[in-house]
Order: sequence, then structure tokens, then C-alpha cells
Amino acid sequence: MANEHDEVMRPSTAEFEAHFFAGAEKVKVEIELLSETVEAVRSLAAENDWEEAEAWRAVVGAGIGYLRGERALHVTTTVDRFSAGDMQRLLNRLIDLESMYAVLKFRTFGFLRDNQTLELHAAALRTSTKALEMTVDRLRAENDRLKAEVELLRNAPVTSSTSPIVPPKAESPAPRGWRRQVGRWLGII
Repeated sequence: MANEHDEVMRPSTAEFEAHFFAGAEKVKVEIELLSETVEAVRSLAAENDWEEAEAWRAVVGAGIGYLRGERALHVTTTVDRFSAGDMQRLLNRLIDLESMYAVLKFRTFGFLRDNQTLELHAAALRTSTKALEMTVDRLRAENDRLKAEVELLRNAPVTSSTSPIVPPKAESPAPRGWRRQVGRWLGII
């Protein structure tokens, strides 16, 4: 059974972001490239069903992976226990992982921003709900008190010196908007 205590125990979006994205921010980079390079990336995006910006992130991530892999290969080529094929497979795997990681990290960063906004909205909605629940409770108690008072007045003996107070039958305008809706919920209207 989930309760408020369980919700408090989960790390917030801000804590998650501080752990995985410390100091990260989105930066726009503008560079000049040959049209054939741009077309190659656009073609890659179409082949993989990516947005163009996502394809650029994948290409940059793959390039970083390649450069890091080349450095690792240079160090490990002195070790005889890896074949050239093994080294190439490792390099290709590293390139793929770096590419996927760059795309996923960017997406996650965007999702975290959206989640922070949703957390703020959810907190505001919880506060509003609590205030409305308190208002409903207060109105129910007032309604019960008024019903009891009306019942007392109806059952009070009528004497000649006192006549029952009968309110005028003037029609008041029907409540509008949220008052009408609350009145319907409470059974007043």
C-alpha cells in the first residue's frame, strides 16, 4: 500500500539531476560543414527514424567513442592477448555505446526538466485539493448546523404572541460558475 511516506523516500528530480547531471546544461553549438556531411547525417537520421537533432547528438557521441576507443586500442595493442578482430569489435561496441549514451543522456535531461515542472504542478494541485477538502468539510458542517436549526424552528410550538418567521418568497438569482458546481455536489442546488 503506497502512502505519503513512500513518496517522501523516493529521490526527487533535483536529487537525481544533481547525481547524474552535475553542472550539465544545454548548449547550442553552431558549426559550418560541407553540405555532403549535413546530408549524410540527415540520411542517417532518416534510416534510424531519428529527429535530425538526435542524429547530430548520435554522430558526436559516436565520434567521441571512436576517439576514446582509438586511444584505448593504442594502449592495448602492445598486449598480445587481443586479436585485431577482437579489438575492432570492442572499438565498434564502444562507438555504439557512446552514441546511444549521448542521445539517451540528452533525452533524460529534457525529461528531468519536464518532470520538475510536473512536480511543481502536482504540489500546487495537492495544496488546492487540500484547501478545497477543508472548505467542503466546513460547508458540510455549516449545512448540518443549518438543517438542525431549521428542524428546531419547524418543531417549535407556535403561540399567538409569536408567529413563525416566514422568509419572503423572492427568487434570488441562481449561483453561477464554481458556486453552482459546489452547490450541486453538496446537494444544496
